[in-house]
Amino acid sequence: MEMAREDLVMKWESCILSRVQQIQLFRCQEECPVGTYGPQCAHKCDCLNRAKCYHINGACLCNEGFKGPSCQDRFCPAGLYGLLCDKYCPCKADNTLSCHPLSGECTCAAGWAGLYCNETCPAGYYGEGCREPCSCANGADCDGITGACICAPGYIMGSHSGSVGDTITGKTADWTDLQKTVIDSLRKERKPQTVML
Repeated sequence: MEMAREDLVMKWESCILSRVQQIQLFRCQEECPVGTYGPQCAHKCDCLNRAKCYHINGACLCNEGFKGPSCQDRFCPAGLYGLLCDKYCPCKADNTLSCHPLSGECTCAAGWAGLYCNETCPAGYYGEGCREPCSCANGADCDGITGACICAPGYIMGSHSGSVGDTITGKTADWTDLQKTVIDSLRKERKPQTVML
């Protein structure tokens, strides 16, 4: 009888502890996830230039060199940087998304890398600042801007889902359409043979 009573007390304590833990989950202790704010964290932040978003009302805390409600404005005019906005950005303009208004650091556009955005993406990478790894197979490289695979000789873009990708545009076509195109082109190349009787 004593053992059954102890088991009952332990189960009761375990049940109460479990219920207390469940209640603690709903005590509003967690801030909204990054990028959201407001009641039930239902609103998305619109802060730009790596600004932080206040989880209660969505106000943006701008990084140095930026201003405006969403931190969208630079302190310096485009192409200039520094405390007095008296230095020219060293970035190659055509390949650059932005030049930081205080430091002059370049943020490279898709397909470009390097301190001044003057280098193409190294093999195997693509995207802004060449940070995204390519997902191509069999020695294929990828386009530095889009990531579309550029197949090595002897390979074509394909998938197990019955579609084949266009290595230049990234568009897909039905596998049977590709087969028909290949067969039609082979038929056109084949020269008619004359049979002597």
